[in-house]
Amino acid sequence: MFRFLDKKEEAKFRRWARENYTPFTEISELWHPVVQDECRKMCEEKQIHFCTEIKGLRGEQTNN
Repeated sequence: MFRFLDKKEEAKFRRWARENYTPFTEISELWHPVVQDECRKMCEEKQIHFCTEIKGLRGEQTNN
């Protein structure tokens, strides 16, 4: 069970994730759901960035 976070606390938890989580490493189920969500977002962002870089290296057109 996790406690409800107000907007200020949620921002702190998301900032903690940004400062402490390394994308594509394990996301613990013991972490607060807000932290888990931010970690997943970080992985998605890195994946999109990686795919865009690969397309650029291949000379493919990107839609970004």
